[in-house]
Amino acid sequence: MTISHPVVKDEIKWTTVNGYEFYTRLFLSVVQPPKATVLLLHGFGDRVDYYELMAQLFARSGIQVFGFDQRGFGLSGEKAGDMGNNHGIPTVVKDIAAMNKLAMADGVPHFIYGNSMGGMNALNYCLLHSNDDRIAGVIVQSPALRTFGAILPSASEVKSCEDDDANRLVMKSIEIDPNYYHDNQEMLNLVVAAGINVNDSALGTLVDMHNVGQSIIARAPHFTTPVLLTHGDGDLITDSSATQEFFDNLPGDHDKTLRMLDNCPYHVIHYLVEHGAELQHDYMLWILSRVESACETS
Repeated sequence: MTISHPVVKDEIKWTTVNGYEFYTRLFLSVVQPPKATVLLLHGFGDRVDYYELMAQLFARSGIQVFGFDQRGFGLSGEKAGDMGNNHGIPTVVKDIAAMNKLAMADGVPHFIYGNSMGGMNALNYCLLHSNDDRIAGVIVQSPALRTFGAILPSASEVKSCEDDDANRLVMKSIEIDPNYYHDNQEMLNLVVAAGINVNDSALGTLVDMHNVGQSIIARAPHFTTPVLLTHGDGDLITDSSATQEFFDNLPGDHDKTLRMLDNCPYHVIHYLVEHGAELQHDYMLWILSRVESACETS
């Protein structure tokens, strides 16, 4: 028997925010008004289009998803001609604040989902906006709190950016083995075919991930947003032990969940052949459970 799914309407637009043109996608919930809204933050060298299947799953369950190619990445970076340059974390925070406003719906619980660099940005944003009770929760997958290999700046590179701001714009070659991402060959083929990936990065972007990631771990005791963290324990791109450290530093009575995948060397775990569909479903249920709790207490 063939199971039919409701058709998810998808709006693609170019949206100018903070003087920059962003490629955006809105996956409209099949239920209107939606049960919840989500702002989606992709990872380093990534783009919002690669999250289409998960966004559609959310939308079919009543969760509306709004995502964008971040400054210096994907189609946004290609159009602006600044691939690999995030323009500094303060600018990233302003972009997320503006995109949250576009993603939210009046009276509807709002969440943030972030993967890798996007996960780091999501955690940092929530720490800086801890008094924003409009954010009902954050889901963070494989956050870039500590990194490995080509995206880990050396001590001299970090110092060079601290000594001279102009060094932030120095470009560094980035080579990441695609097989580190996940074991889903069909999805890897789609990513390669799309051809919009970062082969070079501004040194400042890498230094931001290094410095802000460490700062997030230290600031964990002040984190107030409900959080679900997931990571493969053998991730070869971002360090799962940093995620564990952040989780351990959260207040003891905090609404926090950590799911560490055992014997998993991959980074983009929501597309794993064995665990991907289950993870996406769990993310959806985590959001809906908090929507139901909010309704019961209101």
